[in-house]
Amino acid sequence: FLLLPVFTRYLSPTDYGLLDLAGSLSGVLMIAMRFGVPGAVVRFYYDYEEGPGLRDYVTSVSWITMLTSLAVGIVTLVISPWVIEPLLPGLKTVPFVWLVVIAALMTGNWDMQRRLIQAREQSRLSAQLNASRALVGVGTSVVLVIGMKWGVVGMLVGEAIVAALFYVQALYYLRSDLRGEFEWGKAKASLAYAAGILPTHVVGSVTPLLVRGILATQASVAAVGVLAVANKFVAPLMIVQSAFNYAFVPVYYALRKEPSDEHQHRLAVTTTVAWTAAVLSTLALALYVPIIIRLATPHSFHEAARLVPILSLGVLGQALFVLVSAEIMYDKGTWQISAISAVSSTVALCIALQCTEKWGATGVAAALSAGPIASATIAAIVTGRRGLAWMRWLEIVVAAGAGIGVYVGFTLIAAEEHGSVPVELVLASVALCVGAVFVCGSSAETRTWLQRVVASTVRCI
Repeated sequence: FLLLPVFTRYLSPTDYGLLDLAGSLSGVLMIAMRFGVPGAVVRFYYDYEEGPGLRDYVTSVSWITMLTSLAVGIVTLVISPWVIEPLLPGLKTVPFVWLVVIAALMTGNWDMQRRLIQAREQSRLSAQLNASRALVGVGTSVVLVIGMKWGVVGMLVGEAIVAALFYVQALYYLRSDLRGEFEWGKAKASLAYAAGILPTHVVGSVTPLLVRGILATQASVAAVGVLAVANKFVAPLMIVQSAFNYAFVPVYYALRKEPSDEHQHRLAVTTTVAWTAAVLSTLALALYVPIIIRLATPHSFHEAARLVPILSLGVLGQALFVLVSAEIMYDKGTWQISAISAVSSTVALCIALQCTEKWGATGVAAALSAGPIASATIAAIVTGRRGLAWMRWLEIVVAAGAGIGVYVGFTLIAAEEHGSVPVELVLASVALCVGAVFVCGSSAETRTWLQRVVASTVRCI
């Protein structure tokens, strides 16, 4: 993300389009290769806990994922010339698909390690590993793209190198967990659990791939590249959201396992403050990032600026989905999650098919955001029918409405000053302050949280 102003000087919109298509394909492959089994680790960890039972369980699911990964990788390479190349224009089997498959194969141990770290609530180690992987990735990309000028191939080779290095690191972390014995019963239990949630993951990864394929076919690969740059500027918020998800789900499961008034209060405060933080973060992203894009990237990427606010709504929808779907996952209602994902995918694909030819990347951005919003809405309805005391629905709606209202007001005012960066920055700052007051004004907990944030910011300054 930080090097985007640099890389956009060395990579064209078409190059970024190819990278985005390769990344979308990689997401699909990693889901198919794992068969959703690593995702079951977080849930079954609390059944086996630490000890011989957990070692046998991890060993069993590791063998399953290794075999399925090899099978999917081989099939992908075989069918690529007849399936992938027509679907994703420009993404040739050699070298692009080969590099994507190699990198995806190497992420198996990393994914298993990530799930165990999440279940063990080792948030510091998770942050250290993610930061290390990001730094190594940046280093290899700089050398191969800027130094050696390998372009798109350099980026993909760098990803494969990083995947190989952290495959070894994850193997070291899992060295004691993989000393168990294979037990088909434990593997079967994970497969059964994964079978319920697998359609969700498949839909969640296949839909973006198909939508990008539609954009590349009906518009151009360069349009995919512009969308990719917009997504990369949105990525920091998605990373923060992902980190929160890994921290929130184990805490939610632990508190739900022992219901009490105190635990219900903690869940209410956690969900309310988390949603408030998500709304304010999304508002800040939508206000400032378009200005940054116009300042930091070549003119050929400036169209990405108007895609960011649209994509931000999708990120906000994902944040709400995490909060409201945790209860469904706790009850092992995986079929409900799969049904919700199917509806979300249908919404996204229908909008993409109807809007891409006319609106190009803007239509696809709307489709990608509509999917998560639909998922969050349906999950909220399902969870709301259970009458959970800690879900403060009115405060959630008020916070979202306040954030959207402030952004609409900013857009109407800033439209007259478009092109004047200093004025836009001042207006964005004023809008963010106003938004913080209105978004956090719905509850005492969020007001207290805002006061602490402001106090910490003042001390840092």
